[in-house]
Amino acid sequence: MKTRRLAVLLAVVIAFVPVAQSGATRFTGGTGKADCYTEFEVENVPAGKTVECMDGTACDTDSTCGQCTVSVALCVNQTDPNVPKCTPMPPLTSLTSNIGALVNRTPLVGSVCGAFSPVVVALKGKNHNKPKTFTVKVTAKSSGKPKKDVDNLKVKCTPNPNCVPSSSTTTTTIPGASACATNPAGGPNEVDLVVATSSTDLDNGWTGVSHNFPVVGNSTLKACLTTCGPDGTPPCQMSGVVGAGTPNGATFGAPLPLLAANVPVCVVNQWNGSPNGIGTIDPITGESSYQINLTSKVYLTTATQVCPRCNNSK
Repeated sequence: MKTRRLAVLLAVVIAFVPVAQSGATRFTGGTGKADCYTEFEVENVPAGKTVECMDGTACDTDSTCGQCTVSVALCVNQTDPNVPKCTPMPPLTSLTSNIGALVNRTPLVGSVCGAFSPVVVALKGKNHNKPKTFTVKVTAKSSGKPKKDVDNLKVKCTPNPNCVPSSSTTTTTIPGASACATNPAGGPNEVDLVVATSSTDLDNGWTGVSHNFPVVGNSTLKACLTTCGPDGTPPCQMSGVVGAGTPNGATFGAPLPLLAANVPVCVVNQWNGSPNGIGTIDPITGESSYQINLTSKVYLTTATQVCPRCNNSK
């Protein structure tokens, strides 16, 4: 039975209590005096000219044999020692890409990285057992000089001999991968709870100095659904698992760079316990009731590099 999935866009209010960009490798994607306008970060891959990912290994975030889903973030206005001839020229005036989600999740101002976006590369061949390379293309235009930075990121997916899908319509999943079971009541069996990219409110502490910041947009919690039928009645019970090796990972969204009262801090939101039995949702109306507990690690950093990031896997 095919997975029936809901996607819910949330505008949330979160009050955090006082816990670097996750293990990501930097790729400049081009050459020249504008190459620091935009750069790429890719999770769980080694450094090199090409992003290399084997189906079903740590770099592959899906549970489907025959394709790789690689997490890529776009970073803008970077001061990169590996590109010494390039000086960031903010503000950028536009970002375009063949992966729309990549630029939609990246601000034009500041020296920041946007949220990670999935880049899916399906293997070639009748049985999806041959490597395939896909090129992510990004063009950044600036109000300064040079006017344009064109970057290309090659993502190569290679087959895993322990994960070869059959030529039939049966779906084969990677051994050990986590997925939601069929809803015994016949309704949808999975929901994606996604933080909105606007109108969110993050309040740190109690003085008000660090209040009214945005939550990292597109931060996601994947939850499994039970008890509800195809018509949405009764409301679906939601449950989920978090942590390394699960679809939700060890953190809730990307690290958040903040500058409050001229003090730069990097906030990393970690799950505080597993959200099993987190609440209920009506799949027809979207009405929901749930609680998610987070612990935020707050790091005092510098204004030029608010959140730490990896360069060349170091």
